[in-house]
Amino acid sequence: MRLYLVRHGIAADADAKRWPDDRQRPLTAAGARRFKRTAGALVELMQSAGDVERLIVSPLVRARETAAILHRAGLPDPIEESVLAPGRTAARVLAVLRAHDVQSLALVGHEPDLGRLLAVCIAGPDARLSLHFRKGAAACLWFAGAPRVGEATLEWLLPPKALRALRG
Repeated sequence: MRLYLVRHGIAADADAKRWPDDRQRPLTAAGARRFKRTAGALVELMQSAGDVERLIVSPLVRARETAAILHRAGLPDPIEESVLAPGRTAARVLAVLRAHDVQSLALVGHEPDLGRLLAVCIAGPDARLSLHFRKGAAACLWFAGAPRVGEATLEWLLPPKALRALRG
């Protein structure tokens, strides 16, 4: 399986008065614009390795908005997965990914969970790697079979500035 990890775009600052439930915090207008400039190149890069069969997304608004931009750029309709909400373990996420039974899948989520998932996929459950995803960054992992802890090969990890530069 080829697995793409995407961190949501730049979101509004936490503000309990505007968003008493932080899960409702959206992308900023500038964050949406920046991610739109990234999305075309990102989708093109992903699709260069074959069709992305599934796009799964955290239930938080900022992630859903990011996934909607990816969908408009050419990825499948987003499917919301509660296991991608912040605070879930890598093992739980991987179990859900295996249930999708596809060859290529993209997911949109949050830090620090994406960095931890990436580290665990590459180096196993006791990984001491510190991998940070900037907002709008993406990574590609390759698994020879179903996604399992410690069995991934990192193909690439790109910050948003590098993704935008791919547009030429």
